[in-house]
Amino acid sequence: MRTQMMKKIAMTAFVTVMALMSADDAKAQYYMDYGPGSIAWNAQMQQRENAMRMQNAMMQQQIRNYYQQQADAATWHMQNAPFVPMQGVQTYNGPYISNGESYHTETVTCDHCDGGYNYRQTYMGGGETRTVKSRCNWCHGSGTIKKKVKN
Repeated sequence: MRTQMMKKIAMTAFVTVMALMSADDAKAQYYMDYGPGSIAWNAQMQQRENAMRMQNAMMQQQIRNYYQQQADAATWHMQNAPFVPMQGVQTYNGPYISNGESYHTETVTCDHCDGGYNYRQTYMGGGETRTVKSRCNWCHGSGTIKKKVKN
């Protein structure tokens, strides 16, 4: 009788240990699964997104620093040499006027649009398309822009 009881206790202990081990294995497989939707995959995706956000933030800060340096240089130049053209300033029309070079302003047709507006086709479904008309960002709908041209 005592031997029977010991066998039952041993068997119960063995089954309990095996059940716990298999549950641990299942949990390990769940955590170590790197397939889409798993915890590990989600953590990896979050790390990648965080890395991309950090890169974007760093690039934005570099651009801000560049523009701040340009503004500081322009401020210094205006304060110390107000009647001398400043070298190296970029505008929409190219570099700013250099010393000793003469320029004149011409009105030319805008290269970025068709008569002041841009047109694009949008597919609406069911074989239908729609033409969307939007105002040009360069000439603001006039169709012409003023450009500085070297004499």
